[in-house]
Amino acid sequence: MDDKRLDESIKQTKGIVYDKWITKRELLIRAKFEVANKRYTTYFTTDHIGILAVGDTVIIIYWTENPELSKIKELEN
Repeated sequence: MDDKRLDESIKQTKGIVYDKWITKRELLIRAKFEVANKRYTTYFTTDHIGILAVGDTVIIIYWTENPELSKIKELEN
């Protein structure tokens, strides 16, 4: 896929952190967001430094052809 098409296929929107799970080794975060009036959720993502809390607004990066493929921008390395 060329860079222009890739740029057109990836969009951003706002989401809300709605779930936080603490394991023995990791702090996991999950967010919800909407695209075209349909609700989606991210997969659990590790919050290595503990910067997010339930209720925080975050930026979601998603693939336009399948918004289920998404990630929380603030947790990108």
